Amino acid sequence: MKQLSRKRQAGFALFAVYLIFLVYVLFFWLRTGSGDASDASLADYARRSTNFVPFRTIEIYWYVLQRYGFVWRSWWVRNLFGNLVLFLPMGIFLPALFSSLRRWYRTILATAVIVVCMEVLQLITRTGSCDVDDLILNVLGCAIGYLIWFVVYRLIMRTETSPLRKHSSDPSS
Repeated sequence: MKQLSRKRQAGFALFAVYLIFLVYVLFFWLRTGSGDASDASLADYARRSTNFVPFRTIEIYWYVLQRYGFVWRSWWVRNLFGNLVLFLPMGIFLPALFSSLRRWYRTILATAVIVVCMEVLQLITRTGSCDVDDLILNVLGCAIGYLIWFVVYRLIMRTETSPLRKHSSDPSS
């Protein structure tokens, strides 16, 4: 079995910490479900806590911004930017740790699958809402993270003495 370098081990350890944090935030930190989940049937909970219309929730956020102005501590700001920022590290970790995910569309697809699974689990466990806008914002956050990773990766690859140059698979090809 191939031995991992210390840097790679550290990368996987940080990724594990990030995943634990992600699960904590999505399932335990801010319970965003509608009403008392324990009293509602799954069907009732799903009816109150799902949104399958793209941009509906984002449109509500935009309305609140237009009507009441930018208030940093408001729920919509935390939700909107939280959904973007929460999955930004995914766009960095996946291509950095898994060479098979170094192409942008593979990273985006893997993240979309992960987000859909998390959204369905939130619905089944009644620990949050199941919202297509969360999927859109999470994947957008991942794309921003991927862009950051890609720029840094390209800058590192430019240097002739980079140790990464020997063992890389080019994500742009």
